[in-house]
Amino acid sequence: MLRIISIILALLPLIAEGKTPERVVVLSPAALRIMNDMGLIDKVVCTAEPYNKDIIKEEIKSVGFYHRPNIELIASCKPDLIITTYAGTPPETYKKLKNMGYELVLEKPKDMNSIISFIDLLDKKFNTNSEKIKQKFRSICENKKKKTFAILVGLDPLFIAGKGSFVSDAVECAGATNVFAGEYTRTNIETMILKKPDLIIIASKNPDMFKDTKKIKQYFKNIIVIDPEDILEPSTGILKGIDHLKVLFRSN
Repeated sequence: MLRIISIILALLPLIAEGKTPERVVVLSPAALRIMNDMGLIDKVVCTAEPYNKDIIKEEIKSVGFYHRPNIELIASCKPDLIITTYAGTPPETYKKLKNMGYELVLEKPKDMNSIISFIDLLDKKFNTNSEKIKQKFRSICENKKKKTFAILVGLDPLFIAGKGSFVSDAVECAGATNVFAGEYTRTNIETMILKKPDLIIIASKNPDMFKDTKKIKQYFKNIIVIDPEDILEPSTGILKGIDHLKVLFRSN
């Protein structure tokens, strides 16, 4: 009898590890959208802000903004899984949650393939099959890149997303090549002129409210303005943004 009990106790961690999470706290706006599109939104009990109000149900509670979530509120949600984000979750918050014994999943978008890997991870955690979504990511990228671009992700001051960023990889999927290297870098109009991009992409809801936009329009002919939610968020929503850019690239 003692031997049987010992075997059961030894197997308990493995059983717990394979258990499907039922109470999930999501600290990443992008991960929340992915969870929704995978049909897993019912598993989410709490989330960080900002979030898409079309996704969130009234019973899902807020734990604060994603870059400064409230640990006490997270604990009150009694999660069996917490999805964090490299782009926003403070390192000290991550460490505290880890030390408190919570199971954590880290979303770290480096490129388009990172999203596929993240969906793979969620499929394994929740015993789901999201092959249709993953196939959309695999098939959306254009092989031929006929034009060059620079994409501005900040206008006051000017910030560009270089080749080493997720944003650049997503735009290149639409069929163009980034003229800037690095990841996210502060720049100026003079440097942009020297790079000679065919297209200037501005990720902003209202670019005309910034002083440098007028100067940009003076020096560059082909300017594309795109909603930042369609291109900056490393989620399934990026698919819509890439398709939109493909159309805009053909007309510019």
